[in-house]
Amino acid sequence: MYHVLIIVLFPLLFSTNVIFNVFIYSKIDIYLTDFFISFCTTN
Repeated sequence: MYHVLIIVLFPLLFSTNVIFNVFIYSKIDIYLTDFFISFCTTN
């Protein structure tokens, strides 16, 4: 029973983790591009 639970939960955890990472990275990317644009325009 425990093994089955792990087999079922692990891919779920992995997929949500990937989605979360993509979300975080896209947010960071947006912040970085904003910062870069403002930095370029101020100079």
